[in-house]
Amino acid sequence: MEMHGKDLFLSLKGASIGPFPDEILSGLHWEVFKNQHWAITGANGSGKTLLAEAIVGKRPLLKGKLEYHFFDEPDQAAYFIPDHHIGYVSYSAAYELASYAHMFYQQRFNAAYSEDFLLTRDVLKNVLVKSDNTIAQATIHSRIETVADLLGIQKDLLNRKIIKLSNGETKKLLLARALVRQPALLVLDDPFIGLDKTARQKLQEVINNIIKAGTHVMMVAWENEIPDAITHVLALEAASQHKFYEKSSFDARPRKKLFNRVSIKKKLLKKVEQKNEESFQQAVKFVDVTVEYDNINVLDHINWTVNRGEKWALQGGNGSGKSTLLSLIYGDNPQAYANEIYLFDKRRGSGESIWQIKNKTGFVSPEMHLYYPRNLTCSQVVQSGFTDTMEPISKLQPQESERMEVLFKMIGIQYLKNCLFSRIAMSEQRLVLLARALVKNPPMLIMDEPCQGLDVAHIQLIKQLLEEVCVSNETTLLYVTHYEAEIPDCVHSFLHLEKGKIINPVLQNNDVFKG
Repeated sequence: MEMHGKDLFLSLKGASIGPFPDEILSGLHWEVFKNQHWAITGANGSGKTLLAEAIVGKRPLLKGKLEYHFFDEPDQAAYFIPDHHIGYVSYSAAYELASYAHMFYQQRFNAAYSEDFLLTRDVLKNVLVKSDNTIAQATIHSRIETVADLLGIQKDLLNRKIIKLSNGETKKLLLARALVRQPALLVLDDPFIGLDKTARQKLQEVINNIIKAGTHVMMVAWENEIPDAITHVLALEAASQHKFYEKSSFDARPRKKLFNRVSIKKKLLKKVEQKNEESFQQAVKFVDVTVEYDNINVLDHINWTVNRGEKWALQGGNGSGKSTLLSLIYGDNPQAYANEIYLFDKRRGSGESIWQIKNKTGFVSPEMHLYYPRNLTCSQVVQSGFTDTMEPISKLQPQESERMEVLFKMIGIQYLKNCLFSRIAMSEQRLVLLARALVKNPPMLIMDEPCQGLDVAHIQLIKQLLEEVCVSNETTLLYVTHYEAEIPDCVHSFLHLEKGKIINPVLQNNDVFKG
C-alpha cells in the first residue's frame, strides 16, 4: 500500500540525539504512518532509550527535526505539547512515581512510615485532574475502571498504597497512568523488565489489546519480546546505522549475532582474586520464618540453610516473596528481629549492627537502583561500596583505589568514572552498581536481577565475572532472575517460592525453571 503525506503520524528528519554534546544516534530519517506500530531494538548504548525520550518530548534533538502529524489542523503541531497526547512508560518513571529521591531505601519495609503514600486509585485520579481540572467524577471513575479492566487490575490493587506494590504491580500502575488519559501515542521503554514469565506473557496480550483498541504504540524491546501486533521494527546498530523492517521480514531474516560478545580481562581478574578469610560455616539460616503485612503472610514458615560458599538461585513469580526474603538477609527489614534468623553463624538481634551485616554482603537489586542518589559520579557510587551506605568514602586507601580501578577496567566502564550517575544509561548504571557490590570482596553476594535491561553481550559478561569471582574467592552467591539463561553456571541449588511458601523439595539441579 502506497503511503502519502496525509497518512503520516510522526516523522524525524536528520535527527541526532544524545546527552549534549555527544551524538549517540545521528542522521536518523524516520517516517511513521497511521496504523503502524513500531518496536525499537538494538544493543545497550545504541540509543534506544534516548530515541524514546526524544519522541515523548523529554530530550531535545541535537540536530534535525521531529514533527507530530496526528492533528486535523496542521498548524496545531507548532504548539503541540507531547505530554498531553503521549503516554510514556519507562523504568525511570517508577522513580518519579513515588518520589523515591525523598525516601530512604528501608522505608518500603517499614509500614509505619508509609501512611502518607497515595493509593493506586488516587494516583490515577490525580493524573486525570492534572490534565483537566474540570473533569467530572463520573468520567474519572469510568476511565479508571475501563483501564483497570484492560490491564487486569483488581480492585484490591487499586486500593493499595503504591509503596507496597510489587515490581509487576508497579508496572501495571505505570501503564494505567499512561493510558487513563487516552493518549494518541503510547511509548513503552523496555516494558517487560523485571516481570516473571507469566506476567510477560500477560503484558504481551495487553499490548496487543491496546493496539487493537486504536492506540498507536512504539516500544523499546529486545527482539525476542516483540508483541504480535507490532507491525514494524527499527533496528539501531551504530551511531549512524539503522535499518527498517516490516515485522514479518524482521522475524524471517537470518538469525545472526546482533551483539558482539563482551569478555572480562582475565589478567585483571587475577588482581581482584582474594579468598575471603571471614570465619563462618552458615551464611544464612532461617528457622520457621514468617513475615506478615496487612494480615497477609508474605513469607510463610520458611526453613532454609545456605552454607558457606554455596551458590543458590531464588525463583518465583512477581510477589512470591523473594524481595522480602532478601531484605531480611541484607538487614533492611525490621521483621528480622521478630524471627529466628542466623547470618554468618550469628542470630539476628544478638548484638550485631546492621552495618556489620552489610559489611559482609555485596548487594544489587532493582529497588536499590531506584532509590540510589543521582547526584554522585560513577566513581563515588562504586566508592560507596566500601561504606555500605549510599555515600562515598571520604578517603580511599591505596589498595581500595587499585581494586576500584581494576573493576572499572574489567567490566569495561572506565569511561564512566567521572560521569554523573544520573546522566548515563540505565544499563550502564546497572554495571556501575555491580562494581559497587564487588569492590570490597564480600564473603556473600546477593544479586537480585543484576542483568535487568542488559543485552546478550553484557549478560554473558556478568555471568562470566560472577562465575570467576565466586569460584576463585569461595564467595556465597544468592541469585535472582526471571530468565534461565542468566543464571551463572556455578549455581547448583535452587529455592522456589510461591505465595511466600517454599515449594518442596528444594532442588539441587535446575530440572524445572520457574521464573
